Amino acid sequence: VELNADGEVLEGGIFTDTSVSLEFVEKAKVKKELVGTKAGDVVVVTPKDLAKDDNDLARILKISVDEAKANKNKFNLNIKEIKRLEPADLNQELFDKLFGKDTVKTEEEFRAKVSENLKNGFLADANRLFKKAFADKFSKKLDLKLPADFLKRWILSSNEKPLSQAQVDEEFPAYAEQLKWQIIENKIIEENNLQVDEKELLDYTKELLRKQFAQYGLPAEDAQLDGAVKNVLSDQKEARRINEMLYDEKVIEFIKENVKTEEEEVAYTEFVELFNK
Repeated sequence: VELNADGEVLEGGIFTDTSVSLEFVEKAKVKKELVGTKAGDVVVVTPKDLAKDDNDLARILKISVDEAKANKNKFNLNIKEIKRLEPADLNQELFDKLFGKDTVKTEEEFRAKVSENLKNGFLADANRLFKKAFADKFSKKLDLKLPADFLKRWILSSNEKPLSQAQVDEEFPAYAEQLKWQIIENKIIEENNLQVDEKELLDYTKELLRKQFAQYGLPAEDAQLDGAVKNVLSDQKEARRINEMLYDEKVIEFIKENVKTEEEEVAYTEFVELFNK
């Protein structure tokens, strides 16, 4: 529950159910405040202290990454339930929970699936690096001009939360680059008839949820996932966000198929350094 500067519940602020993992809490003071709490307790937290990165922070607050990065408020964390993770036996019950019933049947298949998921995870990060590099280069090449003064006035008047002129001036360069990319991306989608149909959206959302469940060691039965997918997509804001993610992937794949690229293999540590930039 989002709080205002006086420590009171912020009217119209963020109010959501979510999950956080103690393993991602790096600050000793914050971890000390959480360890030993029980269901029913309320702890005042800064969400960023509970997240492993900006994407995780956006997931916790169920808002966009940009909104999450900009949010500096404290929150009441009302603890409803505490789960503890323990090492599981390598058996069919575990395989079904992680990957769906009878998808994986042996330890060899399990290890191959884990390896595949790791590769896919790195591929997603590599695609984000590729998109950033392409967007920077192509935006400079096109040299798009934006009506900066008008956009700043529009941001000030339309933002849900009050912003000062100084905040807008400080954050505008990043906003402008993002807007330029949106213009380019929309043009690519329009001129090449890239589309997302309902089945693609359902399957994509289901896979996102399966990965999220697996990350926290939770069961991921198909029937449960189907219900969760309907629930997620019933939220128009969340449905729009996921739809944009899927379009984003389609655009990246289209670009990779239509521009000359050179693949470079790097060590894990070097990859992390590139990504953190």
